[in-house]
Amino acid sequence: YLRRWRWDAVFTSPLQRSKESACLIARAIGIHEVQEMNHFLERDFGQAEGLTSEERRRRYPDGTVPGLEPWEQLRHRTMQGLDVLVKGYPGGKLILVAHGGAINAILATISAGSIGSGKTVLRNAGLSLIHFQHAIWEIEFYNYTAHLDARDFGRLT
Repeated sequence: YLRRWRWDAVFTSPLQRSKESACLIARAIGIHEVQEMNHFLERDFGQAEGLTSEERRRRYPDGTVPGLEPWEQLRHRTMQGLDVLVKGYPGGKLILVAHGGAINAILATISAGSIGSGKTVLRNAGLSLIHFQHAIWEIEFYNYTAHLDARDFGRLT
């Protein structure tokens, strides 16, 4: 699906699942190098790392999880990563492969909280398209998955 456009670079979180996905995408679109950025790591859940949402609620009913990365820190980290990309590739068309928490933090920040964490359930392999124009981030679309359905292939142009 992504072969329809020309891309300048592919970036990813250094975590295995994102790296594997990014490498598959890069190969498919003819990009030879995937660049890892810690800015786009998943949220650090501290002592709740690896637990399901239900297990977290049972173990930490008041929501206080030792070592949990604060929301504001996650938001700052991901937006700082976007700033690095904008400065390194002004006007570039970039692909970023990341995790739900990081993506939701970006979407929530850009939309001033109208979408993102706590409001948006991201689907695996969903696409989001954001632009940086005139010093402002804009969301063109998010959570797009029609490309996964062969009947709808090519609907987004």
